[in-house]
Amino acid sequence: MTSFSTMDATAWAGTDNAEAGVRYCLEKIQQLDPTLRAFERVFADAAIARARELDAMPADMRGRLHGVPIAIKAENDIAGIPTSYGTRANTDPCATDSALVARLRAAGAIIIGTTRMPECGAWPFTESEHSGITRNPLNLQFSPGGSSGGTAAAVAAGMVPVAIGGDGGGSIRIPAACCGLFGIKPQRGRISCDPHPHLWHDLGVTGPLARSARDLALILAVLADDATTMRTGHTENLVVGLSTASGLPGITPPDSHVRAAQTAAQLLGAVTDIQLPTPADAFLPQYFGGISDEFSRFNQPEKLERRTQHLGRIGTIIGQRGITWAKKRGKHYQRVLNDIFTTVDVIITPTIGARPAPAGILTKKNALTAQYAAAPYAAYTSLFNVTGHPAIAVPVGIDTQDKLPVSIHIAGKEHHETQLIELAHIIHQHLHAHQW
Repeated sequence: MTSFSTMDATAWAGTDNAEAGVRYCLEKIQQLDPTLRAFERVFADAAIARARELDAMPADMRGRLHGVPIAIKAENDIAGIPTSYGTRANTDPCATDSALVARLRAAGAIIIGTTRMPECGAWPFTESEHSGITRNPLNLQFSPGGSSGGTAAAVAAGMVPVAIGGDGGGSIRIPAACCGLFGIKPQRGRISCDPHPHLWHDLGVTGPLARSARDLALILAVLADDATTMRTGHTENLVVGLSTASGLPGITPPDSHVRAAQTAAQLLGAVTDIQLPTPADAFLPQYFGGISDEFSRFNQPEKLERRTQHLGRIGTIIGQRGITWAKKRGKHYQRVLNDIFTTVDVIITPTIGARPAPAGILTKKNALTAQYAAAPYAAYTSLFNVTGHPAIAVPVGIDTQDKLPVSIHIAGKEHHETQLIELAHIIHQHLHAHQW
């Protein structure tokens, strides 16, 4: 009999009572979400109806995620509802599911709702002027991070066993770090972004957040277009590249983050200090251009927040010529990183360059001041969006000062998601109860 309170997607998969699991999640959502504000929409009736269909299905017809309730970040198309991107600017319902949602449904997952995000995924904090503040279930005075903050809050609070986020500069790994979860940014192109030709040009990917490394492996195997290309890599006697400097002026990581990265690196093998490039010249044009591109999907763009509109205008000014140049710079950084990976097996850094932010950090901030507040959170993660390499956030205990999670970040060679998930499991086993 499945114990739904474990919130373990791998254990839930194949349940003989999908309806009970869905009802368990819906009760948790009803109880907790009025305070946390993790969900934008909840599909209670549809989820129960689908669960009943699955319960009637013969065992030999069940998919790998049979009966698992999953929440979806509100930038993925779901048939019959508008894709909001965290805004009020779109009211046109989608005609069909995105490829990602269709793949989850085909595997037997039950889409239970959509999760909140800042407008257009622009910030590493999940709040807006119209939808309010999403709060960290580990401490309501703090943000769950972003932009997949609603996704992270839903999983960390036990409202769903696993959920889907999106990552254009750290937006899976940052909230995973703030909420004590595992979150993986897969290899660029690993998961289809259909019906869209790209997510923020070369930067964006989708991926899961979960409470365990094995749940990440399960969901990624379902979502991957070609799981056979994922390479395992060895997990013993590694050469570990360690980089704790942020590379951005004025951003110094907390001591607990540095100690955690150093300790995790030493657990895995021989450690060599490395210097990573700072790819702002490649990242920023694609970031602004990606936000600008999303405006074309809205039927009421005038309802966007002023600071979001400012970001889009910058993207319009940069134009396709600037984006093309930025992609070429991205190829340069990809080659630099591949050269580094000829001497090391994996790279470990802190996940974020600051402690979790207070809830409401964006209040009264404009585009410029919000950018300033956001910079420490993507200081380590955005490089790997530029280069396309896979990377994972791993919870490794708590900070003794604020009692919130500490997370380390592992980046791997191209297509080595499987190795990263295995290493994440090893590190978490050793350090999950550590106090830094």
